[in-house]
Amino acid sequence: MAVRRHFLFLYGDCIMYVTIHQSYYENRQQILLDPLFVPYDNIVNPTPQLREHPLHVKIYDMHKKDLNHHWGLVSWKWKQKIGASGKFFLDWIRTNPGYDLYFLDPNIVEAAIYKNTFINGDISHPGLLKFTQELLNKLEIDINLLNDGFHPSLFSTCTFWIGNKKFWDRWFAFWQKCVEIIEQDKKMYSFMYGFSRKTHLGHPIINYPFVHERMISIFLSQQKNLKWIQYPFDSDFFHYRLAKEYGEKNEKGSHVYYRSMYLIHKKLLHCGSNLIAEMPEDKFGHDSLFRFPETYKRTK
Repeated sequence: MAVRRHFLFLYGDCIMYVTIHQSYYENRQQILLDPLFVPYDNIVNPTPQLREHPLHVKIYDMHKKDLNHHWGLVSWKWKQKIGASGKFFLDWIRTNPGYDLYFLDPNIVEAAIYKNTFINGDISHPGLLKFTQELLNKLEIDINLLNDGFHPSLFSTCTFWIGNKKFWDRWFAFWQKCVEIIEQDKKMYSFMYGFSRKTHLGHPIINYPFVHERMISIFLSQQKNLKWIQYPFDSDFFHYRLAKEYGEKNEKGSHVYYRSMYLIHKKLLHCGSNLIAEMPEDKFGHDSLFRFPETYKRTK
């Protein structure tokens, strides 16, 4: 059995430590953990409904004194969600030095077909779009979630974030500000801590974690001198993952991948270098023919 460890990457005179923790909350889940990650015992958890945020705070205390340390937390479902071991992710971090945040979002299809993660989230969590727009208004952030499309590199639907102290300090401050605003508004508080349609092991889940994991997109869009990078969608990893998920024999998986890349490319052409840009319904709406490459007609 491989030894679970912290990683030390050397770049000339620069040193970078990387630690990826992996949480579990039942002993039987330990067999599913990745041998390259550090197990995090979450069996005794006083705030399970809040999911990752309280764990992030606890782990922060372990690493906050080392400015060269990048760390993060993934769930015991990593293999289930990603379909691969953590080696490719660690190799990618090692070969891309100099960033404050590295993150991976496994949902390439969602990044391709939806304007932003909040429109996508409103389907599974009705009211999320209206709730988040109200929060943005109170934060005085000029984003219209019904019209504005997010650059694909801003899509995050899970908390697979590996960052240094600079990132975590800023993110915690931003999220705390969000929580304070929400807790001062009865309707927003009711949504945030009310139950969603999702369940986990037969138990209802509140909306809190689904807001938390998506607000990183807003946070990053507002950062001016924080260096961050998302694992690229145009990679062999995503191609193989979708081929396996949708079926390799009939090439449906490859079709899903290339259609997703086509749509992501369309979003990139529209957004240009902007992280957020208005996306008209006739080109980027969910009922538009532009969603499907086989029906797309080139325009001037």
